[in-house]
Amino acid sequence: HASETASDDPRINQVKEYVRNNIAEKLTVESLANQFCISKEHLSRKFKQSEGTTLKEYINATRIEIAKSFLCYTNCTLPQIANSVILGRCSRTTPG
Repeated sequence: HASETASDDPRINQVKEYVRNNIAEKLTVESLANQFCISKEHLSRKFKQSEGTTLKEYINATRIEIAKSFLCYTNCTLPQIANSVILGRCSRTTPG
C-alpha cells in the first residue's frame, strides 16, 4: 500500500532549516510543532521516520556542530560559545 513517508512531508526539511537558523533560541518539540502547525506527536513520529533520530537529538547535534565551528573558526571563548549556541543567548551570528 502507498502511504506517505516522512520524506514526502516538506515540513521536515523546513523544521531542520528552522532549527539551523534559530539555534540560539530555546527550541523544543512543542515550540517547533506550534511553529509549523502540527501536533508534537505527529512531528516527532515523522521526524524520527525521516531522519532516524529524534528531533531533540537533532537539535542537540546541531548545537554541537555549530559550537565546533565556533571553536575552529572564531576567537570566541567557551563561555561565549555556550551563551550564543548552547544556552540561546547573545550573538546569533554564524562563524565563518
